[in-house]
Amino acid sequence: MVLTICACVLLALSVFATEGKSVETCADLSLAMQPRQALLQVRHSINSNGSDSLMADAKLNVASVVNLNPSGAAAPLTSEGYLAVADRCCQAEMKQFIKRQIFQLKLQICEDPGGLAGIVHYHTCPYGPQTFDKLTADLLADSVQTCRWLAPDTETCTKPFPEDCPTFEGVIPADCGCSRSAAAELDFASASVITNNLAGLGPSSGPSEIRYSSGVSSSGQLFDLVVTTIGDYTPKKTAANGIKGGFARINIAVNTSADFLFSIMEPGTNTPLVLSEIHMATFDLDGSHKWGIESVSSKGYHGYVTDANPNVEASLFSDGRVKFTGEGIGDILNPVDPNTLSNDQRRNSVMYFYKNVSSFEIGFGALHTEPMDDVGGRNIFLAFESALDDRCGP
Repeated sequence: MVLTICACVLLALSVFATEGKSVETCADLSLAMQPRQALLQVRHSINSNGSDSLMADAKLNVASVVNLNPSGAAAPLTSEGYLAVADRCCQAEMKQFIKRQIFQLKLQICEDPGGLAGIVHYHTCPYGPQTFDKLTADLLADSVQTCRWLAPDTETCTKPFPEDCPTFEGVIPADCGCSRSAAAELDFASASVITNNLAGLGPSSGPSEIRYSSGVSSSGQLFDLVVTTIGDYTPKKTAANGIKGGFARINIAVNTSADFLFSIMEPGTNTPLVLSEIHMATFDLDGSHKWGIESVSSKGYHGYVTDANPNVEASLFSDGRVKFTGEGIGDILNPVDPNTLSNDQRRNSVMYFYKNVSSFEIGFGALHTEPMDDVGGRNIFLAFESALDDRCGP
């Protein structure tokens, strides 16, 4: 039977091209992708102008899911944990989560002909997320198939596999769904601050923005990065805004939060420019209950990257936003180079990545729960390139 291109892609990547599970048309693929009754369904699609957007039906059935470790090695084996990991668009994290669920179901991985790689693809980028219940059902079903890559841990795996079983050789997912070569570059250490007047509060005059020059897209096109506020913004020290070493830096007063719009513009203009991929890393998410615990948030991202053992917790919200909050156990040393981080600095960093966008939003907060004699300020540090890029593909 002649298969359509999209069906062939699914067959090449998923173990569900086995008995009774083959996908023969794009319509079949669409039907296979429809079950979305999970707590969080943060799915991405390409809209008419090529930008990533949350699909209209990607909604929470509750207000929010808070304080999850989004690591595949630590997220709870629940619907909430599954969705926190799937939303990352990070195949290596989903692989760890699935291996833990395999153990939880008292199954074993047989001599794997690509089955684990296939199911990882199906439950995160590019075909997921699905649901935690579906993952569990898929694993149990695959453990009783003739061409099984799983088996109950009380049984002996079938070796060798029957000759007519698919092998899926060469299906090696990238660590995360970002690409180093496709990402735009903006080295803040050598960039210029053209305007530094965020929300019209100074320290300089001019448009109510911070404008950074010297960005370069993966195709070699120059751009400016323009930062503006969305809603209220209360700084403690506007003189801290701008650049600090290799980082962009924005200051806010403790016990406040603010949302910022980062826009890609043609140099010296307000003409938007769409970039194929942008990595925006945020650093130093630390603090205490007295001096303010830092958090960052974003929505409309394609995925995000943390260290495999992060020191930040994820909260997921009904508008598709994910917020990362420091653990509140005190400050760590500020990084001096986004590409050279200590173990603690890396574990307190998060990188969102966006595809085919001309703008994106990032929120920053520093909330405290203990009284303070003097309201201080906190800084958010940002960079396009960072040590976390080592989790992206080439």
